[in-house]
Amino acid sequence: MGLTQRIPLDQYIRRIQSSRNMLKWPYSVRPPFLLGLIERCFVVLACYLDDSGEDNEPIITLAGYLSLAPQWIEFEIEARKLFDSYGIDYLHTVDFYHRRGQFDGWGSIQKLTFAKEFYRVLASRVAYGFEFSVLKERFSERKKGKNLKQEGSPMGFCFRGILDRIVKHPGVEWISTQPGVDLSFVVEAGQKNQGDTLARFTAIKKMAPDKFGSIAFEDKKKFIALQAADFLAFYSRRIRNKTQERPRENDFEFFSGVTSAINHHHFLATDFFGEGD
Repeated sequence: MGLTQRIPLDQYIRRIQSSRNMLKWPYSVRPPFLLGLIERCFVVLACYLDDSGEDNEPIITLAGYLSLAPQWIEFEIEARKLFDSYGIDYLHTVDFYHRRGQFDGWGSIQKLTFAKEFYRVLASRVAYGFEFSVLKERFSERKKGKNLKQEGSPMGFCFRGILDRIVKHPGVEWISTQPGVDLSFVVEAGQKNQGDTLARFTAIKKMAPDKFGSIAFEDKKKFIALQAADFLAFYSRRIRNKTQERPRENDFEFFSGVTSAINHHHFLATDFFGEGD
């Protein structure tokens, strides 16, 4: 839009505020057109997501990280070098947590050092982290009470919730409206409710085809970005499922200390379908 064209004052102020939120992105992650290198470019905002939640626990979690596609490529290269230096093939957080498999024999200091180095690499390449959790029993009660079979699974609800919070985030909303920009998702393959996630994305894309790109379901072992999402989902779910008998204060302290360099957005849905959902 040329400088001589008039736009309403409220829109102008909103654009300034939104662009300032974009400037909070790590410098290396900012889109080329924001840096003034070119006026137009094709950008894919790729969000890598993973789920976490045991059947016997009350909360299920979906979480992941958002960045530009070229930054994800650089992250994979840098993270692979880090993994090689520690002699590991991939990061499966449940094995990391319980010190088994590739992490057998690791002490507390080694775990903390590795996690901090991993997140140092991640923080230089990603814009934001997002986590959305659902209280499963309450979701099922409300769904049954409202006779809303079409609402699908708690995991599908998580996906809708996390997508909604991404597109409405001030630091994402502005960039997603620029020409040639779309938002795509990479989700761990093999989820029990993968079909529900795909259906929700397809329905949302139909309503805004220019805003959304694609969704892919991939093997977590092949993408370190998905392993980062697994780390976020695993620890977020463990901390949310704390009880008086299992306060999990050590988990919270470890997770907070390791991930503090990234701006994370957390949400727990406890009511649904018109009651604060």
